[in-house]
Amino acid sequence: MRLGHVLTPLLACGALLACGGGSGSPSSPSTPVPTPAPTPTPEPAGVVRLVSASLPAGSTVSVSPMFTLGQQAQALWFDGAITLKKDLAGALVRTWVRTASTRCMGGGEAGVDFQAGVERGVAPLSMSHPGYGSPLCALPYTTTEVEFEVIDVATQQQVLSQRFPMAYSFVAAP
Repeated sequence: MRLGHVLTPLLACGALLACGGGSGSPSSPSTPVPTPAPTPTPEPAGVVRLVSASLPAGSTVSVSPMFTLGQQAQALWFDGAITLKKDLAGALVRTWVRTASTRCMGGGEAGVDFQAGVERGVAPLSMSHPGYGSPLCALPYTTTEVEFEVIDVATQQQVLSQRFPMAYSFVAAP
């Protein structure tokens, strides 16, 4: 009797596998693995136009010391035109010279008001790096891009960022 209790389940399992009831059987339909849907890319919050630069791309820029750790490049600044899709009051607009991975020096314009769909001229000044909180690019260095950034001051969130390929070489002022 004990042997029958053990053999009966084994025979039932064997019959099930032989009839295609087990996994891996050629007669069982395979379930396709679902492919994940692509993550939609969010639409930009607006657009930036680089209007002008005080020095042409490719220029060598003299950098003066600023405070104990910082740098400043008084001869370099950028004008832009920004159109946002939504109203934004009191924004901070920054312009950065940067490499692909590091912001080396920037300037800002505070209290900028944007009306949805209306282009607004901006001229962030004082290209500098105060030397606090982020890595300081060691002189001499070359940047490859200019980046405009719009910050919503109320939420401290970046609203828009757009880069333009423009190289500059930075050297210590004589």
